Amino acid sequence: MKNIVLSFIGKLPDYIFHCVHQLRLYTDENIFIIIDDLNSPILEKLTKFKNIKIINYDSVNNYCETLKKSCNKFAVINGLKDRSKLFYRSFERFYLLYSLMVDKNINDTLFLEIDNLIYEDPKLWTDKITKDIAFMKDNTNRCSTGICYVKNNTILKKLLDFFDNEYLNNNNRFFNEMTAVCEFYSKYNSECYILPRCHNNQYGDDININFNNNKILFDPSSYGIFLLGMDTFHTGCKIVLNTINKYGCLIHLTKENVIWKVDKTTNYKKPYFLYNNGTHILIANLHVHSKDLINGLSLPI
Repeated sequence: MKNIVLSFIGKLPDYIFHCVHQLRLYTDENIFIIIDDLNSPILEKLTKFKNIKIINYDSVNNYCETLKKSCNKFAVINGLKDRSKLFYRSFERFYLLYSLMVDKNINDTLFLEIDNLIYEDPKLWTDKITKDIAFMKDNTNRCSTGICYVKNNTILKKLLDFFDNEYLNNNNRFFNEMTAVCEFYSKYNSECYILPRCHNNQYGDDININFNNNKILFDPSSYGIFLLGMDTFHTGCKIVLNTINKYGCLIHLTKENVIWKVDKTTNYKKPYFLYNNGTHILIANLHVHSKDLINGLSLPI
């Protein structure tokens, strides 16, 4: 992994700073941040970190024309306010990433949604990825790209062509990126690497595949919801901990098997899954549905 890319279109939320703070605990690689809120006061804080490159949205939206024609097909959730177009934006970010990778001639890229926290140097597992694109399979019919690895722009172009020419042409569906990526995976699974979210075959090989190569777990949102809560849009503006992802968690989670531990060497707080045999396995990222990233930081700011 040589580059990290984040993107957020709209008013920049405070938690992007927490995401970058956490990244800098574990890696010094270049971080490209695609935004359109260029007057945000948060930018001054972000640019104090090393190797931060702010990318103007207007300079990388040139591949979005086909997607824009389908804009009215996506649901708008007004209750989410600045994130009301999240279903559209979750697609658009891949087009922005493609433009960035082409324009800057970059490859070997970790692509994160900004409500993610990582808990180890990503190179420890991206170097083991044997396919051109990697993401999680959240359930039997959907994938999660909250944390996604893209080796080159060729595979990304194939994904965008699939969106444009196949997925978006079927109007008899609820348009969302998770099912779109899952359908892409079904068609091109030989080119996709599935990041493990559990370590046995209880939930299907394609959800757990590659655990033995990594010995770590990844979070599409289930672990993050349990430890740090669901988006308060769903919970009456309250952060409620130790709850199951009601949108399809395939792993049984309890307070006994999803825990925080402090590394004795670094003093970093990290999340672990504890199996019945006493094995603690690091959860490499938390997808923080509640956006309460600050309480998941390895070290406080």
